[in-house]
Amino acid sequence: MQKTFFSLCLFSFFELTFAIQCYRFTQNGQEQIPLDTQVVSCPPAVRECFKFVCMAQTPFITKGCINYNDQQTQPETLRAQCGGRNGYGNYYNCNDNYCNSAKKFNIFAPMTLSVSLMFIFWTMR
Repeated sequence: MQKTFFSLCLFSFFELTFAIQCYRFTQNGQEQIPLDTQVVSCPPAVRECFKFVCMAQTPFITKGCINYNDQQTQPETLRAQCGGRNGYGNYYNCNDNYCNSAKKFNIFAPMTLSVSLMFIFWTMR
């Protein structure tokens, strides 16, 4: 009985959370704040990470935890900010630890494909 009580007291000091881990990153033009390797623990109620890539004259990339109570992490807000720069943006969301890294979402693949297709059409003229 005493061992069970002691075990319960011991485990009561540990907080068990199932928080997802996301990369947090913001790049505005050439400025990077903070580094891509900064990992944050999302609040326990948050189970998704996001990445938003805006292609504009002054592009920006932002990553973090999706917080549905914070408008700054919502697709509509980020797309409006990107539209204000006369650009277009893509919003990605995922629900695994560290899933919003650059390895998961290669923004250069669509760009490479577009340039390749333009080159092919240009050479066929």
